[in-house]
Amino acid sequence: MSVFADDYQAEVEIEGEKFVFRKISVADQYDLQDQSKSDTNFFRNGVFMVLKSLKSWTIKDKDGKILPINEENIKRFRMDIMRRLTEESIKINNISEADLKNSQARLDSSPKDIV
Repeated sequence: MSVFADDYQAEVEIEGEKFVFRKISVADQYDLQDQSKSDTNFFRNGVFMVLKSLKSWTIKDKDGKILPINEENIKRFRMDIMRRLTEESIKINNISEADLKNSQARLDSSPKDIV
């Protein structure tokens, strides 16, 4: 077993499409923390987490080419698919319910910028 995040993979099939996840690295965690400081929207942070942990998928465009994994394409998912992808990312990265609640509580209690 490798100690590097990119070397870990877990494959999940959802509605006939395959999604390959990787563990989030320390660098990804820094990015996630920066994202959560600048954007307190918990759902948007979930999209960012899925974006960081997805390594590949089998979703193709109408010409049969694999679509790029990017925020634009992730935001096109149905909500039930997005929830499932978020759950898988959380599971693969061993993020506990307590960690999620603490993160949300921290975000909820942080001072909001007043403009």
